[in-house]
Amino acid sequence: MSQSLYRDLKLRLMQMVAKLETKEVLFLGCKIILNMFASQH
Repeated sequence: MSQSLYRDLKLRLMQMVAKLETKEVLFLGCKIILNMFASQH
């Protein structure tokens, strides 16, 4: 996974959290990050 793509995803995630700031979005974000770490190893 390229760094630029990871950065783009992180930026989008932060924008989503900034807009909504709901537990659902945070949970979704954690799930995505965990999935990305899992797929890297």
